[in-house]
Amino acid sequence: MKYERLLFVSLTLVALPLLTTACRPVPKTPVISFTLVPVADPGGPESLEPIRGAVQNGRSQDHVLLYSYSADSWWVQPFAAHPYTDLRGDLSWQNSIHLGRQYAALLVDRSYKPAAKLEILPAAGNGVLAIATTPGTPPEPVTIHFSGYDWDVRQLSSNWGGKLNPYDPGNAWVDAMGFLHLRIVHRDDRWFCADVGLKESLGHGSYSFVLQDVSHLDPAAVLRLYTWDHFKLFDGELGVDISRFGDPDSRNSQFVVHPSYEPHNIHRFETPPGVATFSFRWQSDNASFEAASGRIGEGNRPLAQHVFTSGIPQPAQEKIHISFYVYGNSHVPMSQPGEVTIERFQYLP
Repeated sequence: MKYERLLFVSLTLVALPLLTTACRPVPKTPVISFTLVPVADPGGPESLEPIRGAVQNGRSQDHVLLYSYSADSWWVQPFAAHPYTDLRGDLSWQNSIHLGRQYAALLVDRSYKPAAKLEILPAAGNGVLAIATTPGTPPEPVTIHFSGYDWDVRQLSSNWGGKLNPYDPGNAWVDAMGFLHLRIVHRDDRWFCADVGLKESLGHGSYSFVLQDVSHLDPAAVLRLYTWDHFKLFDGELGVDISRFGDPDSRNSQFVVHPSYEPHNIHRFETPPGVATFSFRWQSDNASFEAASGRIGEGNRPLAQHVFTSGIPQPAQEKIHISFYVYGNSHVPMSQPGEVTIERFQYLP
């Protein structure tokens, strides 16, 4: 009996640490997830959209790293100089992200140093606590018909002009007379803009736009009539800008071949009140521009003419865009909503 009691005590002493260990709570693995995913888009510096998510079993002192997959690489978001997204008290997170085909969110500790560009995402460990990836949501296209062509209506945000502008497809429509209307409206403390892009690429030829009075625009508003090819140097841009770019005392119009920071790539002039036609003929070795009062074929006097012979882009996948947005670097902030009416677009080979 004495031996049995001693054996029982010994077994009890051995079992106690095991019971203590078994009762100790096992740390739960952190999990990161998305609650708002932007649309899938080829990506680029001009497109930023909100993205949101949450962390379970995490710590508020940890960070979230966001990556967007575009051009066959993962790019840290929203900027390489500001890569970290903080967790809120409820362990939710949100930020803006440049668009891509896929998105990734990494939960990392404060010691982790992110790479600005990755070919492959890191695995968990060495400061990476959790990883989540998701494809972008498929956008639902909005199309309008104007001047015999189909145009895509922009829905994504853009930082053209040095400021992130949201775009509302409801700000672009065609009236009963076939005229295209674009608006900038103020809502939720933001200016919602408008943009339409031709579905097809037309290449070399003559492009004309008949505009109703544009002399009344807010100094910070920009109306652009231009070619756009994201895959080209300087995006293959040439066209007409109607804007004072935030300076009420400057002229309100310009012909331009990008890059616009080159002085010889801009010709500025004043467009007076009334209907006006803006045209450019794009050829392999030059681009000739003209602005004239009145409509096409009315024979009204020219307002401005200029020919560019250097930096002329060559046709590839470029498409005509008509954009109406807020200039972010304006010395005078946007103060009033605006609307422009484009009566006609014409292309001649």
